Amino acid sequence: SKIAGSEGWMAPEMHHKETERFSYLVDIFPLGLIFGYTLSGGLHPYGSSTIDRIKRIANNLPMTLTELDLGEYATDQIFDLINSMLNPQPKERPSAASILQHPFLKRVKQCDVLV
Repeated sequence: SKIAGSEGWMAPEMHHKETERFSYLVDIFPLGLIFGYTLSGGLHPYGSSTIDRIKRIANNLPMTLTELDLGEYATDQIFDLINSMLNPQPKERPSAASILQHPFLKRVKQCDVLV
């Protein structure tokens, strides 16, 4: 099938045509992007330009999450979580179940931030 997704928001493996099959882990990567985007108040973890985002993601160029201003959420826990979700190697990304068990989300849930 054709590859579907929004440019600058797809996992790195989606940019490489030699990959024929994808797992659910292609969805963990953009979820990490969304976490960073949301917690920073609208800053994309790989830059403001769509072209730059695509280049950085497709070429596995690192993103330093500490560049994002996460305000009160700026903890080692959230940087750890987002970094793991943005791992360029799909098999190294956490599962959805382990993300839900991450200490950051447990802390947020206890604070009733996610209603």
